[in-house]
Amino acid sequence: MRSPLLVASAALLVAGLSLASLARGGRPHPAGKPLPPRSAASLPNAYDDYRAAIRSLKDRDKIGDAIASPAASSGRFGSRRKPFTLPQKEALLKMNAAALRHVRRAFLHPYCDPALSSGDASFPLLADFRTLSRLLILEGDVKAARGDRAGAVRSYLDALRLGEQIRSDGVWISDLVATAVQALGQNRMRRIIPHLSAEEAKAAVRQMENILALDTPFDKIIEGERRFTLAMLKKDFRNYDERGRRVTPLTREEKEIAEILKDMPTTGDLIARYGKAGTLQRTDAYMQRLKSIVRKPFSERPPEPSPDVYPSREEIRENAQSDLIAVMMGTNDYTWLKSLSNAARKRMLAVRLALHAFWKEHGRYPFTLEELAPGYLRKLPRDPFAPTAPIGYLPQGEKFVLYSVGPDGVDDGGAPIRNPDNPEDGPDSERSRRQVRPESQGDIVAGYNRM
Repeated sequence: MRSPLLVASAALLVAGLSLASLARGGRPHPAGKPLPPRSAASLPNAYDDYRAAIRSLKDRDKIGDAIASPAASSGRFGSRRKPFTLPQKEALLKMNAAALRHVRRAFLHPYCDPALSSGDASFPLLADFRTLSRLLILEGDVKAARGDRAGAVRSYLDALRLGEQIRSDGVWISDLVATAVQALGQNRMRRIIPHLSAEEAKAAVRQMENILALDTPFDKIIEGERRFTLAMLKKDFRNYDERGRRVTPLTREEKEIAEILKDMPTTGDLIARYGKAGTLQRTDAYMQRLKSIVRKPFSERPPEPSPDVYPSREEIRENAQSDLIAVMMGTNDYTWLKSLSNAARKRMLAVRLALHAFWKEHGRYPFTLEELAPGYLRKLPRDPFAPTAPIGYLPQGEKFVLYSVGPDGVDDGGAPIRNPDNPEDGPDSERSRRQVRPESQGDIVAGYNRM
């Protein structure tokens, strides 16, 4: 069961509305408009470097088109789209040189999102991080076209580094955006690996290991969500009296969001049931409980509520025993699974690079992954779904299979996840069968299963 708050915030983010608006107290941040000011931090903050990078973006709508596959036949509004030529890509890249400099400067500083403590920010950067990652991909594509494979790898892996910074001080929606950002870099890396020399592959392994060292545990993501949710509630309390009655009018944007979330309890419902202090205490306890859950393997998580339907607000009011906090926050299985799946893919990418370097130098793949450490990998990456075991590996002559045990925690020897057929999937049935879901059985096989 996905959190209704998360599902709505993700949809609103795509639509250009902000997560803070979800708290009924923020306004949307139109793309390309000036970002809201914030007080200067006492130490350099990568957040400010990314703000500067976003301000520096030129022709941002063209960046996504420039990295699109040549097979793509239609543009933003269904019109025929011509592939960008290399000179056109180079011109667009030159135009955005300042933005790239700011991104690289951000890598030198810790990332601190002010929204987590204020509850007032509108997460204006999240919708633009994907544009910055596409710019890094564009830079890599141009370098690859020029024959600079090592430079292309650095650019593609910088997209992964960008994602790690987004996750380092974020919330659930930040982690989902980071996963999308990193997927761009991972996809390009899979394409270029076969063309790398042994030395280029080994250099890429070292870069990947540095990126993996930046990984943020999911319990820290929940801690960020806890801080932000409590700050958001405190801010929204101003709109209600002590009995939970609304005392300020809704803005137009807030009315639209209220319609989307009409079956969810409002802050007023929480206050009416628990009081303001009680709402904060229960929310804090709920989030602390989630943190303790995600410190264990995914396969040991508590069962989800059944059926997967949220009660109506009328039913909630009639049932004094219903846990409004749990209904509002939902479970975190979806975001937790996405985060672990992304971690598994990053670790398998590091192993794949090491395997390629080994192949280039020995003319064969190793019999076991232990042959890779410490010569090609400092240490073997652990499977995030089985923290005490390494990534799975099956050599098959001139090929190999890399896999994670997946959400069920069972090592199926590289047998991939194949979800049961669902007639409702229609043309997407094959994609659906390969998708990694909380209830999926089988292993997550590199190059086969989808997040």
